[in-house]
Amino acid sequence: MLAPVMRVTILVQAILVRAATLGAAITFAAGASAAGSATEHLEAARAAEDANQPVRAADQADLVLVSPDATYSQRETAKHVLANVGDQIALLIFQGDGTMSITVDDGSEERSPARYRLTPGVHDVVYRNLTTGAVVAEKVILPAADVIVVKGPAPPKAPDADAPKHAAPTYETQWHVPPVSWIAYGIGIVATGVAVGFGIATLNDESTVHAHPTQDNRDAFTRDRTVTFVSLGTAAVGAVAGTVIYLLAGRERVALYPTVTVGDWRIGF
Repeated sequence: MLAPVMRVTILVQAILVRAATLGAAITFAAGASAAGSATEHLEAARAAEDANQPVRAADQADLVLVSPDATYSQRETAKHVLANVGDQIALLIFQGDGTMSITVDDGSEERSPARYRLTPGVHDVVYRNLTTGAVVAEKVILPAADVIVVKGPAPPKAPDADAPKHAAPTYETQWHVPPVSWIAYGIGIVATGVAVGFGIATLNDESTVHAHPTQDNRDAFTRDRTVTFVSLGTAAVGAVAGTVIYLLAGRERVALYPTVTVGDWRIGF
């Protein structure tokens, strides 16, 4: 059951191609050389058909059909030639949007609409945008007894005037405490605590030395006083260092983008 269906499908395709071939005869002939009589063109069509040159045979048969001196018999013979070679050729029809041109197999450049009668197989097709000059190439496979319609690449879309545009960000200067500043401030706080503790001890040692002026009491007073002074100096250095680092490295330029709050969501643009 499959074989009859396939034969019917092939027959329908052949009929369509032959109909398209006959309908496009004037179009193809208009682009060909009309020099010569109908008799000469008919002889050339038969010779090309015998030489297994279906495209040339069809082109010459077209010239017979548009020849003013062709007789009824010659026209019928030309139609017969077209019908015979119809299943050995393929039609490539270019239907662009007017801004594209097409070139097939390094031939002449044509604008839409354009028709090509070609041998089945792979053909090189080049589209050119007539506005921008952009070129797109592709390979088109043409089956025998078939009509292939190409439209070329889609033109680039123009930007939508109503599309939302990203607003340019604004910038502001923000301050933050660098980690090194926190370390310096931490050292200063610890040193301040040590200075307070040993400062109190130094005052007690001073009272003890006045009450009991022994060498041990004097040594304790000197030690506690020295630790107090060193701790005060360390605290001062930590505070100054942390502040200087903050002023030099704590400033940052931040880009601010417009945002819209929708419920619990904050959307930036």
